[in-house]
Amino acid sequence: MIGYTSTFGTYWVRTHEGATKLAKNPIPIPEPESETESESGDELPEMENIQIQSRPISPEFQPDLPSRPPTPETPAKAPKKKRIRKDDDYWKEHVGERKSTRSKTKPAILAIGAASDKSTKTTVFAIGADPDHPTDAQARSGPQAAEWEKARKTERAQLEKYQVFTKVQESQIPEGTKIVDTKWVYIIKRKPDGTIEKYKARKVGRGFTQEAGVSYDSDKTYAQMMRPETFKILLVIALHRGWAVRQWDVIAAYLQALLKHDVYITDINEAGETEFWKLDKALYGLKQAGHEWFKTLERIMGTFGMSQCIGDEGTYTSKDHNLIIGTHVDDLLGIAPTEADLDVAEKGAEQHVELDKRGKPSKMLGMELKWNKDSVVLTQTALIESMTKQFLTNGAPGRKRSLPLDPKCYMKDTESEVSKKPERYQSIVGGLLFIARMTRPEISINVNLLGRRTTDASPTNWMTALGVLEYLRSTKYEGITLRKAADLHIRIYADASYGGEGARSQTGVLTTLGNQAIGWYSRRQDVVSLSITEAEYIADCEGAKDAAWSQQFLAELGITTTPSLYTDSEGAWGLSQTSKFARRSRHIDHRYHYIRQQNRSGKLTMKTIPGKDNPADILTKLVPMSSVKEWKKIWMSTSGASIE
Repeated sequence: MIGYTSTFGTYWVRTHEGATKLAKNPIPIPEPESETESESGDELPEMENIQIQSRPISPEFQPDLPSRPPTPETPAKAPKKKRIRKDDDYWKEHVGERKSTRSKTKPAILAIGAASDKSTKTTVFAIGADPDHPTDAQARSGPQAAEWEKARKTERAQLEKYQVFTKVQESQIPEGTKIVDTKWVYIIKRKPDGTIEKYKARKVGRGFTQEAGVSYDSDKTYAQMMRPETFKILLVIALHRGWAVRQWDVIAAYLQALLKHDVYITDINEAGETEFWKLDKALYGLKQAGHEWFKTLERIMGTFGMSQCIGDEGTYTSKDHNLIIGTHVDDLLGIAPTEADLDVAEKGAEQHVELDKRGKPSKMLGMELKWNKDSVVLTQTALIESMTKQFLTNGAPGRKRSLPLDPKCYMKDTESEVSKKPERYQSIVGGLLFIARMTRPEISINVNLLGRRTTDASPTNWMTALGVLEYLRSTKYEGITLRKAADLHIRIYADASYGGEGARSQTGVLTTLGNQAIGWYSRRQDVVSLSITEAEYIADCEGAKDAAWSQQFLAELGITTTPSLYTDSEGAWGLSQTSKFARRSRHIDHRYHYIRQQNRSGKLTMKTIPGKDNPADILTKLVPMSSVKEWKKIWMSTSGASIE
């Protein structure tokens, strides 16, 4: 039998002579009489119910097949055992008893990465494979057990110090209340040079066991944080004005936020005894913990005259704009004219929370900051090294690499098999995306192209992602550089490449403050453009929106400026200046004419620039490495010795 179609109840069979025949089933295939019958597929009907009809095949399609010898009779197989369908109650009762057929071999602990499953020749990840993030069992029985025990005791002392919980008896918990489970999370915090700073153990609630509307409000789980662009804006302002910069870390931030719901949790103490707690304050891991801390921080900032910005609610400024503080969860970045001004803010905050005083920031938002006299270099060397250990298990670490530039490497490969488990590809692309957004604009277009294959990545796409990581490894000390600017004027550079995958053009936008790069992105356009002018016009509209946000946010910080938008398209510039009806542009969506409104109202000045001088060009297409190097000379520098 060649194949079966259940729709028409027919079979395709091949005779010994090589001809195909159609077997019709005059009797419908019976449906299962009950839900307990086998669901593995339709059963074959008895052979006497099948009538064979020959189907002539054209000679030109007749295969040259050798005659097959008669098939020897085989003993009848025992009937398959029918599988009984289990109901939901059964699985709820027996789910813990299901046995796995997978190997029970524990993976070896690697530097960052992965345990190799030799049976399937695929790389799999295991919880606790990173020694900086051990499991509870590893922390209690490993060589650093004494350090982790101290860390657990320190965390327990903090919970008691801030009166986070009240012990209760199980009988005191209201009937029907869902108790939230807890677990220990461990991490080794390291300094920028890689040495151990401290062992940190944290008791966290497993928030996914909470009930919406009972132990938290589903619409109150969001917490605003300072945007990466805001972080760079504050650094540019400080460098331009010669202001002091200081970083603080709020100790046990979430533990100081009051809860509005009754939350009960279980805990196993060091003696192995089960305890029940009623939480009075937030615990890390709870659904509403971040939101409640955000509201607590908002109230604290208000006590010493700080007001929240509308453009970025994670940023606060004083009335005279001589003190600006950006917040990212429990990390605070403050800039002010003098160190004395920061001392005043520090004392005001210490009346409510305990601060870890970090001084001039050297590591924040996943970036390393290397300060020079009039500049700061932002790198992500530690993250690149971490990803290198995780993904690049082979290869010479000192080899200089260029970015993969062949467009075919980024396209969908219909001839190769797609990975059935794309998590590893998604993981490396996610890491590259974070690096591209924070410190490495030159790989933005590469990561954007790779990001389109997150569900259907081919081996070629995987090797291309590794190639980008190889390039980052060889240039791991390089990063975006912010220098002392001559002004605080907003300049936006927009560009587009016409056509592309799916006939949709690519937009690239670079935002600068005082000619210092503070934000950038490479993005495929939502619509198909009918001309290069239209593609450029759409890209310019995106730049106009970024200009509007930057202008409004800087106004909240006491800085007034009219942004300049630069385009290398004369046609797009012309469309922004006039509303005269044109046959070739009549179809353009009204929303893209936002740039025309901004230009007329005086909130934006649009200018043209030669294409070779447009720094956004690198964000729209794959360019030669010679162009990448020239671009890096202007916008980037190194904080160490790159591999040559």
